[in-house]
Amino acid sequence: MHSLTTNDGWIPDSVLETMMKDAVAARTPGNPFVVDGLIYSNNAIFGVVSKSGPMQGRMVVNGGIVAPDIGLLVPGDGKTVGLNLHYDGRAKATIQLPSDEGIILRRKLWVTSRATP
Repeated sequence: MHSLTTNDGWIPDSVLETMMKDAVAARTPGNPFVVDGLIYSNNAIFGVVSKSGPMQGRMVVNGGIVAPDIGLLVPGDGKTVGLNLHYDGRAKATIQLPSDEGIILRRKLWVTSRATP
């Protein structure tokens, strides 16, 4: 098991955990997690939007996500798409990338089969 903790203990783990739980609890049930802008990291970006939480496993990105490694688990609620990515071409002007590879998107989908009578 791994845990997320701050460098040099600048904020106690219990306070960080409480802040995260309070932020999720304050969300309006049924509304997806929404990002308006460009999320950038020169390392990695990972996230989970639980389908059992108030956002019901849904996320909307209006802008872009840039990182060498990105892992998002956004399963949806079983009836709707989990991740909606709306690329905003203006985001390209906000960041200088050394590569000209463009956008690379790999999608993985696991579907469990159900027995039919």
